[in-house]
Amino acid sequence: MHRIPYGRDNNNEPGDKPVVFVMHGLWGSSADFILMGPGSGLAYLLAEEGYDVWMGNARGNYYSRRHEWLRPDALLNTSFWNFSWDEIGHIDLPSMIDYTLEYTGKQQLHYIGFSQGTTSFFVMGSLRPEYNDKIISMHALAPVAYMANIPSLLFRALAPFATQIADVTNLLGIGELLSHSAFYTWAGQTLCTDEAVFQPVCSNILFLLSGYSPDQLNTTMLPVIFGHFPAGSSIRQFTHYLQGIS
Repeated sequence: MHRIPYGRDNNNEPGDKPVVFVMHGLWGSSADFILMGPGSGLAYLLAEEGYDVWMGNARGNYYSRRHEWLRPDALLNTSFWNFSWDEIGHIDLPSMIDYTLEYTGKQQLHYIGFSQGTTSFFVMGSLRPEYNDKIISMHALAPVAYMANIPSLLFRALAPFATQIADVTNLLGIGELLSHSAFYTWAGQTLCTDEAVFQPVCSNILFLLSGYSPDQLNTTMLPVIFGHFPAGSSIRQFTHYLQGIS
């Protein structure tokens, strides 16, 4: 997890502040809420408004790859990756919330989830209903509960093959999908700048993974975005969503 305990310009002193926990979407990380910088990044905006901001990271992304005995990079061994957003909501999210509350001495917090960050919250609220008492308010950004009408061409095209994708990747010993790589950073800085002729390709790759919304994309920030996104996930997280479409 990462934390911004107070603002830079406003509310910039340590103190007793309301706690907000922010959770990213599929293939994302806590970086998603700060990479747009002060004045634009959600985490910065919340800190300036007087919140103690905590950002979670889903199991398996760039910041959450440590385990006592399982290795995410083990050759032909997918044991580490044997999880989906069901386990994230049932096990990991409650643990992160408990740690946040214990560290801050609070009894409750506000929750903001984006995409998969809402799915995992819905899992927690259903399977661990006692955690509902620890939430003051929940704010769902691009919430994902039902997949049948998802507009993503990528998800819809692959949905009929969810079982085959899971079987083949497991047979090949592949458990991770779209892990963070230096290649993405290089591509962002080389091919995705405002001066690069390939910048529209970069934009469309992002739209393919995250949804088409050109009015909401600052293309100047593409090199920064690809330096942090995608941050990785398990294949099971992806195929679990695909199963909900078909």
